[in-house]
Amino acid sequence: MVTGVIAELDGEYDFSPIDWIDYDEVDYLSIVSKPQRYTLLHGYITGVYQYHLEYALDKHFYHDVIENLLSIFDTYGYESEELKRIEREFENIDAEDSDDNISKLAYQLLSYYDKTLFKYVVEDTFTVLFQNKVFLRDFNLKIAELINSLKYHEYPDILSSDGVLKRCNLPEWLKQGVFYRDKGKCQLCGTDLSRLLNNDFKIHYDHIIPLDLGGTNDPTNFQLTCSICNLNKGARNCNTKNIGTLFWDMEE
Repeated sequence: MVTGVIAELDGEYDFSPIDWIDYDEVDYLSIVSKPQRYTLLHGYITGVYQYHLEYALDKHFYHDVIENLLSIFDTYGYESEELKRIEREFENIDAEDSDDNISKLAYQLLSYYDKTLFKYVVEDTFTVLFQNKVFLRDFNLKIAELINSLKYHEYPDILSSDGVLKRCNLPEWLKQGVFYRDKGKCQLCGTDLSRLLNNDFKIHYDHIIPLDLGGTNDPTNFQLTCSICNLNKGARNCNTKNIGTLFWDMEE
């Protein structure tokens, strides 16, 4: 699912975040005006996967849908009597079976998947993508296209001016999540902000896409920076990096 979401964001197919918001009539403003645990990216991941499955079913690719879902259940080591029943029926299907029989089984498996495993797949996909700040920047740049078109007189409760969302206080769960993801390091210069080694730098939770450029208060639009980098970055800059920490020195 990770590669599918990245491909959609890159425009490889035809389901960008803006397409998804329009297609599913998503109330995105209620999500991005203040931090929500279920982020806009959670919703987009869900939308992309459902869109792909709907497309496959609409094109009568029933075998592909069943094989795909069964492989996901197998990857997660999920077992149940209901799943075993569906697997047995699928194994017994032959070329003479009608589309009605195989389609019925495909929809049964999809319904069972939605009720059991799907939310965990979405969370795991989010966990991978949330660590890629270049992806997050590109994702939030797409959403900024929508924010930039908003007028203050139409949305005075959430905008500070045309195309600019109001700044909000960040909840502790978000600060902890961003700090943990970024491993206590400034994501622009790599300075240690854990205060285990020094206490010289103040922690800043920086909007990757500044509010002045249509950035949001969605958790996916924050990164850890030091005070110097944050002040130098300013309100017209969308810089970010994927700064990680090596577990051991490869040169020794």
